[in-house]
Amino acid sequence: MFCTQCGREIPTGQAFCMHCGAKLGSESAGLVSEASARSAPVAVSLKLGQKVCGAAAALALVLFFLPWITVSCGVSRSFSGYELATFSMPSYETTSEGSGAQILLLIVPVAAVLIVIGAITAITARSRRRWLSSTWEVLLSLVGGLTAVVALWQVESSRRSPDSMGLGMLMIKIEPAFYLTIVAFAVALIGAVLDLGDTS
Repeated sequence: MFCTQCGREIPTGQAFCMHCGAKLGSESAGLVSEASARSAPVAVSLKLGQKVCGAAAALALVLFFLPWITVSCGVSRSFSGYELATFSMPSYETTSEGSGAQILLLIVPVAAVLIVIGAITAITARSRRRWLSSTWEVLLSLVGGLTAVVALWQVESSRRSPDSMGLGMLMIKIEPAFYLTIVAFAVALIGAVLDLGDTS
């Protein structure tokens, strides 16, 4: 049998749902058969963890297209996360080193998009699918956040020793959107963990 309140499977004869606490007892009071539960989707509201995770991932996606750093040497130019991932940094020496590492920054928006999709599809998902979705959201939040942290570490390293990066006398300023992207993934991770705990 399944609870119509939360959609989870419960043993037959229970007076209350062990997952959400809804009062049971008859089919009309909250208990439906397995056949009817599979034929008619149970409306499951978006949980707090899903809301937090999805909203934070959407914010991280927006921040990826805002300026992450400003490079100046007489003239200033801002670069978004997308530009850092797809274009070469200006330098006094033409070099292709680091282009492979730069392209890995595209993990950030991909992870954010997949988290948002997972949060949306979890609205109608059954308990097992929601658990898998929440697990993926945890992993994607970690991967996206760690990718941004590594990128920040690389920029900080280039600020400390610009000559070793072929940047000459360029001045690099890290913009708030860069830090906020990492914070957004951290919040998404917290939301995903909350949602994972709610589905277990």
